[in-house]
Amino acid sequence: MTEAPVWLTYFSSYSHFKEELGCLEQANAVKVGPRILATGKGPDILEGPQGPERCYIIEEYLGVSLSDMLAGGEAPCLFGEGAPIALCEVESEERKRQVAKILFDITAALKNLHDKTLFYLDLKPSNICVQAYGPNCADLRASLVDFESMRAAIERPPSVSSAPYYKALFQTYAQNKGLEDRSASNRTIDQGFLCLLVACLTTGKTVSELREEDIDEALKLPGMEFFKVGDKRFLDFAITNKHLDALARAAGLEKIGKGATELDLKAAELANRGGYVDGVDRVRLERDPEYILNKRALDIALVCHKHYNEVKLKDATRDDTLEDFMSQRGIKIRQGLRQACDFQGYVEELGYRLAPKDRCDEGFRLVTKLDDDEVEWVAMTEHAHWMALHEAEGWVYGEYTDEEADPPTNRFLLDWPQLCEKGLQKYDLETARGMIGYLEEAGLVVCDIRYDPLLSIGS
Repeated sequence: MTEAPVWLTYFSSYSHFKEELGCLEQANAVKVGPRILATGKGPDILEGPQGPERCYIIEEYLGVSLSDMLAGGEAPCLFGEGAPIALCEVESEERKRQVAKILFDITAALKNLHDKTLFYLDLKPSNICVQAYGPNCADLRASLVDFESMRAAIERPPSVSSAPYYKALFQTYAQNKGLEDRSASNRTIDQGFLCLLVACLTTGKTVSELREEDIDEALKLPGMEFFKVGDKRFLDFAITNKHLDALARAAGLEKIGKGATELDLKAAELANRGGYVDGVDRVRLERDPEYILNKRALDIALVCHKHYNEVKLKDATRDDTLEDFMSQRGIKIRQGLRQACDFQGYVEELGYRLAPKDRCDEGFRLVTKLDDDEVEWVAMTEHAHWMALHEAEGWVYGEYTDEEADPPTNRFLLDWPQLCEKGLQKYDLETARGMIGYLEEAGLVVCDIRYDPLLSIGS
């Protein structure tokens, strides 16, 4: 399986970089658009290895633009597995199913934005990317990109009212329909532009070539009831899950319900697409470090426990017996699982990120060892979490550990400076030093998110 490419953008000005990053972060927060993989500053390799220092954003690659597909281009298959897919012939049943899937994807994205009073305001084929994840006609995934025009509430960039889509709908089409009130809210613009997009996809025409009847037909498609032509003005309604249900049926998508796999249930929850998932949602989750970490938490806990027992054997001050992980008291099992799941937070707090071992993006340096300061920070933070769990369950400090006492006591239940004074910090330090190795045994690697473009193009 080949690695998915990334999209690297350099910015000539810091203000443009911050504006674009802010828009992407807003979109990511509602599960829309390309995910941000990394940001930073480095040589612009488009101008050579010694190019000027510029800010950059590395985004998830989402495929070819829909405008290219309308011109005869093909959507690449996810991770290069399988043949790319082109749009089928206009008026064919296959084309209708493809249009339905693209319509579902974009409508679901708009719903997520609108639910948070965010409006895209620049919907057009060149701002939609498409990729495939299978051989079938409906195996397409359309995603919004380029969020520079996105606004909250009633704000609106001046460029919107001069856009070809705006003129085609709110001037030409509205005039032909005899609408007296041609004013448009931001929601009306998004939903109206979506209608024009569907008309272009259905007919294969550009927006300037659309006829009145082309737009009329687009409005009749299942699930498009949220946008209508009234007696005097356009009528728009909030997009609901009922609309998504109608669009999903036309696209051949099945809602995730009872009896679904754990992967599908989790994918549906994270994707936030009305309870529907497709191949992209599943692959994204399968590659998600948090999902992998939680699935393999027990494996990591077992490795940590084995290492802990090895350290205990070398400690002449310890007289407690070695225990099998699953034979321990409940609090110790909970502690081990908690520790394994917390590793991701420690990695991210250090400025790194986790990635599946067989999916580490090219251009990111692997971190194979933490420095002394990082080790101490992880150990100190881990000890604080360990203390919090024990204190919450009624444990107190005692000169000796006694699990049968009332309340139970533990000689390690000291804050970090006191623990160090007594020379008891070595267990936490050993765990911190071994963290990267434990994660690697679970199939995860630690990457430095400071992207090195030279790595991605070879040396």
